[in-house]
Amino acid sequence: KKEETFGDVVRVYMKETINLKYFLDHKFLIISIGLASAEVGTSIIATYLTSYCLKKGYTQRESYDFITVMNCFGVVGRTYGYFADKYIGSFQMIVLCMTVATFSTFVFLLAFGKHSYGMYLFCAFYGSSISGFLSLCPTAVKKMCTENDFGKRFSTMYLFAACAAFPIIEIGGVIIGDQKSSIRYQYFWVFTGFVL
Repeated sequence: KKEETFGDVVRVYMKETINLKYFLDHKFLIISIGLASAEVGTSIIATYLTSYCLKKGYTQRESYDFITVMNCFGVVGRTYGYFADKYIGSFQMIVLCMTVATFSTFVFLLAFGKHSYGMYLFCAFYGSSISGFLSLCPTAVKKMCTENDFGKRFSTMYLFAACAAFPIIEIGGVIIGDQKSSIRYQYFWVFTGFVL
């Protein structure tokens, strides 16, 4: 019996988990772009929020507390699946969640980020909406494929999102620059809001 090499394992893994032909389906392509944008927006906010808070004069403890509050409100976002299932549907709830995330970035973070109440409101609204989006994404993908196709479609979609995240996090760092000017952070939040 021939021993499997690392190359053999990689070939089988790529063949069984990714199919780039799915992107020829315009619905799948649009959902993939939406997922990638939401994932990228989430990643860059999580990456730079603490340094922004320190720049705004919050203590290190307060800066980390904001991240904790955001994660705690993620529990609320996990309940949105119930409302999506019973009342408005997965796609509609995802659009609502991303609208709230974008709104909270532009209003609470950009306009009121220097006030602690604005930061806590941002963390509450943003944390719950992003968590709702992340929990609803698999059900939205499931609605456009068969049971045998779900894993391959979902992994292909997340490969696209991962590839999109590489340059965007670097672009965010370039926008912020050397962190000496807080106006650069404002540009960064505008960019993040449009990505969301």
